[in-house]
Amino acid sequence: MIFDDPNSKDMRPELRACVRTVSYRALGHFMMGTVRLAGRVISLSGSYGDDGLPISMPYKDLSEKVVQHIWDSLCRIPKSLQDEFWSGGGHNSAGKEAHSMKKWALENLKELSKPIKVIDN
Repeated sequence: MIFDDPNSKDMRPELRACVRTVSYRALGHFMMGTVRLAGRVISLSGSYGDDGLPISMPYKDLSEKVVQHIWDSLCRIPKSLQDEFWSGGGHNSAGKEAHSMKKWALENLKELSKPIKVIDN
């Protein structure tokens, strides 16, 4: 999953990521799933969790404290890979950065897979 910076107003905000096992199911012509981060349920759709785009934070009904905690717990994506992502052309699918993103994710799987601690609102 790729998330964008909840505090940024930039058109191309900083990106961070994490990896979880998710089972997707067809919902009409969409592939949807859910995952738990910090004890909260996050809905996912398609590539990267939001149809090839980053998951926008703040996320739905999560408090600012929880959103910031999740953001602070995510793994930073290298700047060069973020630049490749933003110019990759992905929407409704991963863009041309997909192979580089996969290679980076596999090399950093331990860090990307670490649990995110549950906190109170």
